[in-house]
Amino acid sequence: MSPQEIAAMLRRHLIAIAIVALVACMFSYHLIHDDPGYIDSGGVGFIAPENPISMFQNTESLQVTEEAAAWFMMGSQGEREVRAAGGTVSYNVAMLNLYNEQYPDYSQPYVTITVMSNYPEEAQQTFRAVLGVLRKATAMLQERVGANPKNEVRAELVTQPTGPIAQSGSHKRSYAALAVLAIIAIYMIARALDRRRPRRQPRHRGNPRYGILLGVFDR
Repeated sequence: MSPQEIAAMLRRHLIAIAIVALVACMFSYHLIHDDPGYIDSGGVGFIAPENPISMFQNTESLQVTEEAAAWFMMGSQGEREVRAAGGTVSYNVAMLNLYNEQYPDYSQPYVTITVMSNYPEEAQQTFRAVLGVLRKATAMLQERVGANPKNEVRAELVTQPTGPIAQSGSHKRSYAALAVLAIIAIYMIARALDRRRPRRQPRHRGNPRYGILLGVFDR
């Protein structure tokens, strides 16, 4: 369609366009001014015991403990224990990746705890619950394989929790994205309404004289 045709189509459906524009404005106001949510995160390292003859002086052994603990925390049993410990919102326990998703490098025995919530108190409370369960799970998993308590690895905070941090995105990018979506919605709705609009039939087709005139001109 040419720009002139698009403009004419939009003029034919001004009321529908005004309604769509009003809804887009209300949605954008709610999205921009709504609670952005909070994230609380911190790093946990798996520390070998001080015993110099401990098998866990080997970094690979620490990595095994790290991986087992991370899998436990993200499983159903770990989630239940976090809820029982007072956690109320979603969380993530991820091994530290020193490269990228395609070629991950988990060579260091560290995990990152991340908690997301719309309320700062819930984020902080759940972070404490996850950390407590992670420490207990690390000890429990080693007990299951018969590890000597003197040689057990400990899960300890190596970076202090950030505390609940409000997630403030870019308002300019948000407004730009909403404007593009609103324009697309306006065009699609106007196009759909235009297709459903009944087309006017030529006046002469219902006139019996039209057939007579055609016969005259065909001669």
